[in-house]
Formats: sequence, structure tokens, C-alpha cells
Amino acid sequence: MKQGRKILLIAFILAICISSINLCSIGIFSSQADPNYNIRSINTDYPRLLVTKVVDKSEIVLGNSFTVTITIYNFGNKTAYNVTFIDQISNPWIFNISGLTQLSYGQINPNDTRQFSYLVQVKLVGKYTLYSAKVEYYSSEIESSKFQSFSNEVDIEVIEPPADFSLSNYNVVITFLIILFILDSLLIIRLITPILNRRLKQE
Repeated sequence: MKQGRKILLIAFILAICISSINLCSIGIFSSQADPNYNIRSINTDYPRLLVTKVVDKSEIVLGNSFTVTITIYNFGNKTAYNVTFIDQISNPWIFNISGLTQLSYGQINPNDTRQFSYLVQVKLVGKYTLYSAKVEYYSSEIESSKFQSFSNEVDIEVIEPPADFSLSNYNVVITFLIILFILDSLLIIRLITPILNRRLKQE
């Protein structure tokens, strides 16, 4: 009988210990699962760069050039340091670039803007996409935190040049018509001359 009571007492003590352990573990994990935990740990005090890419025309005649303009705007509340811009135009056998597509800036302050342009000449007819440009920057001069921003993509279409109706082409056509008129006139004269001669003889 006493041995049974001892067993019950030991089991009761073990149950209390297990419950205590479970409560402690629940308390630990509930603090980490707090929905405000990650929000409080995020530092919103940093630079943010907005990169936009625009073209002066979306339809380009084959052989002509168009202008790509890049704008980098810091809408964050901290200065962006060691800013590197990279715009890799795909299909170099189609596009001939005139100007810089990779630039670096020491810093861009909040609400400051950097803007530059370059020319692109198209070599083949077709529809193309100018893919996103990339900007890398840091939150301090010692490059503690690295950030990246990407621009929008731009679609363009390259078309055949229109038919050339220049004055030189008109001159060729006029010259051809004059020659044709002279040949027709000579042919008519050759046909009419024998008839006129016969009539003269008859008279």
C-alpha cells in the first residue's frame, strides 16, 4: 500500500515538472512569434533609390538613333553612398551604343536626382525590349549595408524606312518618259513618211 502511494506521489511530481517545462517553452516561442517582433527589428532609416528608364521614341526607323534617359532619385531619408549604375543593353549586334551605360557616384543625398542619357542606333528590323538597369549602393561610406534597385523595362519597335520619293527619283522617271516619247515619235514618223510620199507621187 505504501509502495503504491510512493508511485502515485512520484508520478504527480513528474507531471508537475513536465507541465512546468511545457509552460516555459510556450513562453519562449510566443515571444519570438510576436507579430511586432520583426517590425521592431527592421531599420527603416536608410536610402532608397528609384531608377527610371525612358526613350524619346518607341518606334524607330531602321538606321536611325533614339535616346535613352536614366533618372536616379533618392526618395529615402538617408544618403546613398558608392552608387554604381549598370545598364547592359542586350543584343550588341543589333544596337550600337554611343555614350556611357555604366556610371558611379560617390553619393546621392535624400531628394537628390542624377540624370544622364545615351544614344542607341538600331541595325535590324524587329520588336525589342530594353531590360532593366541596375543600381547598387550602400547606406554608409564604409559599405556596411548593400542595396539594389532596378529600373523599368522599355519596349521598342524598329521599322523599315519609307519609300524614297526624292527629286532624283522623279528626274529618272521624267527622263525615261521623255526618251519613250522621242522613240514613239520617231516610230510614228517612220510609219507615216511612206504614206505621205505615195500621196505626193499620186498628186
